[in-house]
Amino acid sequence: MGHPVSDDVRHRLRAAHLGTKHSEDTKAKMSLARKGVPKSAETKRRMSEWQIGKVVSETTRLKIGAANLGHKHSDETKAQMSISHKGVLKTEEHKRKISEAGKRRWEIRRNTAKQVQPC
Repeated sequence: MGHPVSDDVRHRLRAAHLGTKHSEDTKAKMSLARKGVPKSAETKRRMSEWQIGKVVSETTRLKIGAANLGHKHSDETKAQMSISHKGVLKTEEHKRKISEAGKRRWEIRRNTAKQVQPC
């Protein structure tokens, strides 16, 4: 693009633009221009790698949970989820973990029910 520029010119241009901020209107236009543009497989891979190992704090987990609380999947979505999970085999370890989680959940419900006495 254009003609070659010396390092000195690059530094001066950088210094001239450093600290300038886009207006809200410009940011909205930039956002709109990028909407609907498909990402390449390479970009998706890099985005995925960037997220690996990222730890989400307990506060963030609670906020996400609160935001999703009461959310109901549509019948169409439930059907799609069902189809996508059909034929997926679970390992013995996975089955054991599901069983243990269910037992813990049942214990919590049972203990909570004992604490709440009818009036």
